[in-house]
Amino acid sequence: MQVIIEALTKSEIRKSLKNLSANLSQAFEATLRRIDNEPRNRQRVALQSLMWISHARSPFRINELRHALATQIGDTELDRDNLLQPRFIIECCSGLVVIDDESSIVRLVHHTLQDFLHARQQNMFPDAETQITNTCLTYLCLQEADSSQLAREVDGLADGHREGQSLHELPFLGYASAHWGDHAKQAAPNEIDVLALKFLTNPSKIERAEQNKFQYLPMQPDLLLHRRIRPRHDCGNLTGLHVAARFGLAKLLDLLLTEGLDTDAIDSHRNTALHEAAWNGHVEAAQVLLLRGAEVEPITSEGATPLNFAVSFAHKDILLELLKYGADPNERFGDYWTPLHLAADKGHIEILKILLRYKASIHSVSARGLVALHRAAGRGHLEIMKLLLKEGSSVDDITWDEWTPLHGASSSGQHEAVRLLLEHGAAIDHQSFDGRNPLHRACRGGHYLTVSVLLERGANHLVPDSGGNISLHRAAKGGHKKICRLLLDHDPSSQSAQVSARSVCGRTPRGEASYSGHWKTAALLKEEEILHNGPGSGCRSDLEIAIANDDLGRVKELLKHGAEVNEWNTDSITPLHQALLLGNEAIAEVLLQNKANINARTADGWRPLHCAAKKGNESIVRLCLNHLDHGADIVARTTDGQTALHKAGKSGSVPTTKLLIERGADLEARDNWGWRPLHTASAAGFKDIVELLIAEGADLEARDKDGRTVQACAAGSGHHALVENRDIFSAYQIIQASRSQFQSSLQQLTDDVVKTFPSTDDYVPADAALPLQFQHVCRGLGNLDVDGLLKKAAASAALQGGPSVAEEARSAPLVLSMVGLINKETQNRSTAWKLSARPRDSTNRTLKFHRLITESIVSPFGFMGANRVTPPWQTTLVVTYNAMRYKDRVISTLENSSYVVKRSAQMPKIDARGLIEK
Repeated sequence: MQVIIEALTKSEIRKSLKNLSANLSQAFEATLRRIDNEPRNRQRVALQSLMWISHARSPFRINELRHALATQIGDTELDRDNLLQPRFIIECCSGLVVIDDESSIVRLVHHTLQDFLHARQQNMFPDAETQITNTCLTYLCLQEADSSQLAREVDGLADGHREGQSLHELPFLGYASAHWGDHAKQAAPNEIDVLALKFLTNPSKIERAEQNKFQYLPMQPDLLLHRRIRPRHDCGNLTGLHVAARFGLAKLLDLLLTEGLDTDAIDSHRNTALHEAAWNGHVEAAQVLLLRGAEVEPITSEGATPLNFAVSFAHKDILLELLKYGADPNERFGDYWTPLHLAADKGHIEILKILLRYKASIHSVSARGLVALHRAAGRGHLEIMKLLLKEGSSVDDITWDEWTPLHGASSSGQHEAVRLLLEHGAAIDHQSFDGRNPLHRACRGGHYLTVSVLLERGANHLVPDSGGNISLHRAAKGGHKKICRLLLDHDPSSQSAQVSARSVCGRTPRGEASYSGHWKTAALLKEEEILHNGPGSGCRSDLEIAIANDDLGRVKELLKHGAEVNEWNTDSITPLHQALLLGNEAIAEVLLQNKANINARTADGWRPLHCAAKKGNESIVRLCLNHLDHGADIVARTTDGQTALHKAGKSGSVPTTKLLIERGADLEARDNWGWRPLHTASAAGFKDIVELLIAEGADLEARDKDGRTVQACAAGSGHHALVENRDIFSAYQIIQASRSQFQSSLQQLTDDVVKTFPSTDDYVPADAALPLQFQHVCRGLGNLDVDGLLKKAAASAALQGGPSVAEEARSAPLVLSMVGLINKETQNRSTAWKLSARPRDSTNRTLKFHRLITESIVSPFGFMGANRVTPPWQTTLVVTYNAMRYKDRVISTLENSSYVVKRSAQMPKIDARGLIEK
């Protein structure tokens, strides 16, 4: 600024700005020369400060800098007498460093100083990264940190407060925890080994560093984007291998393995070091682990392998290493996806080419029946689509709900993908399970270009779906005025037929627009009705026009002069219905004050409360509910059986849904198709409402009249993210997948389990007790028919000398954790675990085998915690439930097991494949 101020003319200012960089460099040089002339101690403080700030991986606060400068490498205690005052540090730096008053962040005086210092790195800071790494490691290993944490734990402080206190007393812990590995990556390997091994072989220090990192990272959003972050209080069992692999420190990994650390050690999420290396793209770390014999396909608690991570983040080199060491390119993970599905979904064409080169199958289907082409089409990845089609993928592959790739591309508005599929002969009018073709999907989504392409290629715009809706209905329902105009103009000869078409519930396209509150679209369609069906078909009253124009004054004036407040219009709705659908609370309140009928029913049974709930406006719903004394019915149904809660579920409004529940709305009300509010919310794709309804007690297992689950309804509407949300659905997927097959296979399964797992007191109940155990499971599933069957079996067993039902019930053994999760009386997971008692003995004789089964099969799919011990017969039951989805993995785990129960050395080899096939 001083240079600019001293300029006398515009020309001189321009010249000064042009030469500013050179002037700054000269100023920096002059300042450094002044620092060189300072006393040695002040000179050291200045250079150290400049080194830390210029090499910091994230903004540095002044207290962090003070502690970094005070730390002597190799010390076990921090000498607080070495802490310098902020003002002294700034003075030593002679103006090259400043402190932000609000944030306390210390930074270089100008961004060009960063480049200036880096250009002189070798002369000024030749070993900066090594020095910083060792300082961070020294700080992480301070005894003071351990003792202060122990003291706080003894005092009983809350976890969050305890961690906050750690960073308050030792402010450099956060930065050191988060970034020591980043610096170590650039440091001289042989000069950090001692301190690194000291830290990485101490589990308590690792856990403390992990916790402190989460207290520090929220202020660093950029880190959250590229580093894998776990919940703060759920980072247990981390080993030094995990941490070294996360940072890509290959040499340290090798040293740790030489020290004897387990290559396949798992953390509390069942991640191994190979998972960490694959997630973060550190190929050298992955190579070290694989060379040392790491398992190639370990599975996390979410069912993911290192190959999943390599594909998801397009880490090509790691993928090649994993495949070279035998990773299966057709392995299955969440929702039975393969790596090819994932690569197609993410758009990673180079990854996809590698997978195809290693014989990944383009015909592999997910649990829903999706192939890779479905995912590529839905995302619009044209090059991947071309490659898959060239490799032989069918352009009309259908899912179980009869979606083709063209449905997916149309639903998501990928018009170029639609064009490509049509060029390859895709069936343009193929209808899915609900009768909707690609044009229906594109119209409902408001995808103008996609609709244009489909119409150009001859899509039938007059074909109805299963609800009797033609394409114009679908566009009108979404309020897509331009698409309505496009449909009408595309075929002038069918305009009359389009505007007059009625759905199963009797609505015209204009009626759909009106009921959805899209009045501009409704007005367009009314004009068309008048044009084609005569002037009387589209007339509106003065009151209706005033409400449509949001003219409160005019509404009041008309009512004052005798306008009929409960007059029906040609769409069979009253002014109150109209105001609520528009979301106009003020007009609705005036109408109610003038005796508008709060329970007026339209031709298809809609009450005003239905309209308010559909709009998703909490205040107007509350307005209607406040008229309960005047007869407003919260459980009133439309002619299709839907309540206000159904409508709120489709609105996306959590406050509205919560309000209706608080006022007594029925969570389990079924409409004419058997849909509950949870079905409608899932079909609409509103995750927050789905979670709210489940939290309030809605039945996640509920099926509609066609047997569709909540998850199936979401899938049928194209909401794949909701379908794939393991937090919501994982505890129930098995039950829904094979419940219908359970009764028929039960007796044979019981016999096979008894033969496969001999009766011993150590780890499995007596033969006669088995039916009762299945009975517990069936009760949890609500399957009373099978429950009755098992009662007879248990009674028969008791007559033959087995334990009585009462005795077996008193022992309360071995109830499957899954039963607790779905039991109506169990509302939280902690209670569910209590229902899953361990076997009568807990000795090591049986523990190994039980833990193998639980950790290898059950836990990865979300059924119970990794530390639970599950009897083999129960595991067989779980395997049977999920056999279709994870058969190959289960068979491999059982048949290749090297664990043997010591007391049962005579136990026969498990015929896993035969058992599962039965």
